[in-house]
Amino acid sequence: MNKTNNNNMPDDLKNIIAQLENSEQQLVALNQQLEASNQQLSATEQQLRAYNQQLVASEITLKREKQFSESLLETANTIIVTLDVDANIRLFNKFAEELTGYKKEEVLEKNWFEVFIPKNDDSVIPKVFSDILMDMPDASSHSNSILIKDGSEKLISWENTIIKNDSGEIKGILSIGNDITERKKAEVALRESEEKFRSLVTSIPDVVWTTDINGNTVYISENIKDVYGFTSEEIYEGGSSLFLDRIHPEDLEGVGNAYKNLFLENIEFNIEYRIQCKDGRWIWLRDRAISTYAKDGIQYADGIFTDITDRKKVEESIKQSASKLRQIIDLVPHFIYVKDEDGKDLIVNKAVADAYGKTVEEITGKHDMNVTSDNENAKKYIKDDLEVINSGKLKFIPEEQITDSKGNIRLLQTTKIPFKTAKNEKRAILGISIDITESKKAEEALSEKTLMLDNILMSSVDMSIATTDLDFRITYFNPIAETFFGYSAQEVIGKTVQEIHVMENVENERLEKAIALVHRNGEYKYFVEQKTKDGIRYLESRVSGIYDSDNIIVGYALFSSNITNRKKAEDDIQKLSTAVHQSPSVIAITNLKGNLEYVNPKFTELTGYTIEEAKGLNPRVL
Repeated sequence: MNKTNNNNMPDDLKNIIAQLENSEQQLVALNQQLEASNQQLSATEQQLRAYNQQLVASEITLKREKQFSESLLETANTIIVTLDVDANIRLFNKFAEELTGYKKEEVLEKNWFEVFIPKNDDSVIPKVFSDILMDMPDASSHSNSILIKDGSEKLISWENTIIKNDSGEIKGILSIGNDITERKKAEVALRESEEKFRSLVTSIPDVVWTTDINGNTVYISENIKDVYGFTSEEIYEGGSSLFLDRIHPEDLEGVGNAYKNLFLENIEFNIEYRIQCKDGRWIWLRDRAISTYAKDGIQYADGIFTDITDRKKVEESIKQSASKLRQIIDLVPHFIYVKDEDGKDLIVNKAVADAYGKTVEEITGKHDMNVTSDNENAKKYIKDDLEVINSGKLKFIPEEQITDSKGNIRLLQTTKIPFKTAKNEKRAILGISIDITESKKAEEALSEKTLMLDNILMSSVDMSIATTDLDFRITYFNPIAETFFGYSAQEVIGKTVQEIHVMENVENERLEKAIALVHRNGEYKYFVEQKTKDGIRYLESRVSGIYDSDNIIVGYALFSSNITNRKKAEDDIQKLSTAVHQSPSVIAITNLKGNLEYVNPKFTELTGYTIEEAKGLNPRVL
């Protein structure tokens, strides 16, 4: 609007123009306000659009989280259930279905206790549930059995969490459960196993132990006190000083090496050693452990040891007996040997070894074909051995020959007796051969016949020999035995000594006593008086064991000698001694040098010299 000169205008027109101008200004201001409102609306629209985008993003996130939660719920290997305040089931996951056999459709909205709690537990478990709701703890745990669809029960360990709304009102409970049925069974089995182990440990005489790689004892059974004198508590407190430090110095290195090999090389620990008890005694232990194991980064071994002191004493006694037996058979000039059914020499004495120019060790374990170059006779020896083994009967060979290491032919008279080795029940023969080479030469020179020797280990014709097996069944009875005891070999071989005792009215307790002494002392000696038509006959008898290669008794032998003449001579000497001692005359005996060896009481009475004072003096000096 163009500006006009208002001075010439009427007042009314001026007012109208003024109002128009004011309206125009208001319109401009309103237009400005509209533009500002449009700008605000545009900004608000942008904000709404951004907010909408956020809502969409949040919805996607919530959907994903829901899917994840549902996936986690359905794939979890634990029972997940939710109950409302009335214990009605609101949630029942897939694992719960698999474990119980129920589909969720079968249990949802049903009371948990009515469906799953065994009747014998319904007075207890609801109270637990009620307590949880009443006390409103953040979390709780318990375990109980549930009844599954097939009627069996499962033991479940529960972790419970109270569900509350925003105002803190309790709406129910979330329970996550793990099936611990098998674990509980395993725990019961382990407990029973431990109880059996403790019962076993307390009932056996052996001592059970557990130590670590450094030799520290972490367990040792209480019977250690009975064996070692120290209590288990003393062993724990004393450490190695009460065990390792008390091992015999000669055995300590061997024990230490064996213990190291157990842990480092996995070599079985099995060793015998001496250890000093609390009271100062030395005992023998056999200690053994098979393997090691690790626990909390430390290696351990479980083992057991046995007090073998008594066994060691017996072994030493047997060893000494075997040594004596070896000395005896090596002193015997006759051939003594034991061979198994394979023809191997298990035992030979020195006489056999000397004949073949070898040592006892070189022959032991060898076959006859490897000992002698005379293969033809070696085959005959084996044939005879097998005949005795297979028949089970003694064989007497009047004459056989061997070729010794110098090429000389030697004639032997041999007796072979069957028996079995105690160790493996392997069949064998005991052979005794007497060298009759010189006797045969004498026979040829004199053209006279001599009787064949007919007994084993016979050093004179006055010795009776009889042998038995471990059941006391007579296996050999030589001709002299026939003379002494009045039975033929045919009558007694195969019979037991007990049967002969019954025939002779002899108490079998004597046999038991004799055998006990043989096992304890190696032999049993006794004297027998026999009434014969020619008067009293005196026999000196000895019972000893027959041993195999392992020094185990496999039979018994009875040796009896006629000492009647010796007994009569001893009686005559005793009578003469008494007569000299009681003589009223002076009697003195000197040696070849003329010095006194004996004076009787009459001499002492006349001279005042006792026998001790006179002995060694010259009568002329007196």
